[in-house]
Amino acid sequence: MTAARAAVYVLLGLIAITSVTASTAERAAEPNTQAPVGSTL
Repeated sequence: MTAARAAVYVLLGLIAITSVTASTAERAAEPNTQAPVGSTL
C-alpha cells in the first residue's frame, strides 16, 4: 500500500469518526428528537 493511499484511508477514518461524534452530540443536545437506533441520517 502506498503512502498516499494510506493517507487517504486515514483521512476517511477521521471524517467518519468526526461525523459519528457530531451526530451523537446533536442527539445528546436534543433529547426530544426521536431518532431510530442505527440511523445515520
